[in-house]
Amino acid sequence: MRLEPVMWDALREAARREGMTVNALVSQLAERSPHTLTSEVRAFIAGYYWAAATEAGHSAAGHGLGLPVTVDRLMTGPGPSTTLSVESLASV
Repeated sequence: MRLEPVMWDALREAARREGMTVNALVSQLAERSPHTLTSEVRAFIAGYYWAAATEAGHSAAGHGLGLPVTVDRLMTGPGPSTTLSVESLASV
C-alpha cells in the first residue's frame, strides 16, 4: 500500500492511541470495506482526526485567524517556524 509519509505517521499514531499495531488496524479496515485498501485507510485517517478536532486544537494550529489560506500555512502553526506534527496536534 502506498501512502505519503504524513499519512503513515497519522496511521501509526492512530494505531498507537488505540493500542493496536498498524497491521492489526489495517487488517480491520481491509475486512470492512469494499473499497481499495488505500482509499479505506485514507478515509479512516481523515475520519479519525476529524472526530478528534476541537476548537482548542484549531486555535492552537492557527486555523481561522483570517489569514490567507495557503498550503504552507495549513502545514505549519501560526508562526513561520512552527511545524506541527501529528504528535504535537495529538497533545492539544
